Amino acid sequence: MDSDNLQEALCSHEYQYLTCLSLEVHALTRADLRPDPEHDALVAVFYHITDDVPENWVRPRESTGCIVVDAASVVAESAGSRRHLFGSAGHPGVQVRYVADEHCLLDAVVELVATADPDILLGWEVQQLSWGYVLERAECLGRPLTAALSRLPLSERASRAAAESDLYGSEHTSEIHLAGRIVLNVWRLLRPEVALYSYTFENIAYHVLHQRVPEFSFRQLTEWWRHPSPVNSEVY
Repeated sequence: MDSDNLQEALCSHEYQYLTCLSLEVHALTRADLRPDPEHDALVAVFYHITDDVPENWVRPRESTGCIVVDAASVVAESAGSRRHLFGSAGHPGVQVRYVADEHCLLDAVVELVATADPDILLGWEVQQLSWGYVLERAECLGRPLTAALSRLPLSERASRAAAESDLYGSEHTSEIHLAGRIVLNVWRLLRPEVALYSYTFENIAYHVLHQRVPEFSFRQLTEWWRHPSPVNSEVY
């Protein structure tokens, strides 16, 4: 093999061509209780897509966005206006999609997964505040999504998300199994790598990334979400 062919071979192995989709949810909670999919509705999901591909690929290598339940914003957008949700916070590159209700949000999540077609799905606490919450909430609304989020949407048996069917997964990785996709629980991945007393997102960020991230209670987040702030009401 000559040097030119060797260089081409090295370049061909530089990228894994893997797509990762990380997702976190926000639900309106009751008092000081933690989010419960049986009672607490989803009002927003936040996601980040990473493609391990060359820079001149057909789509961006990274994209960040959110899907928000806000019927007023849907009406405003249909009239030609857009809500100024992240621009005032210094994040103009975040893609924001507004939907009318929770069912539309679930449809948008399925559409997002189908469009991005990720190889790996991630969440910090994937079972309670990420993909697991989406799946459990969908079950409570009478519309299971395990098959729809997999690569075999017509096969109901190929995907599952029940702790009783995978006790090892629920205790060590994740009980969520979506055909054709890998589901990773990020904090569990870090547990054997970093010896800490607490594996909260804020504590990991401080010890691994050396960055301080504030921690807010679910009650505080719910109060902020419901507050009629000028940023949420501003249109342009």
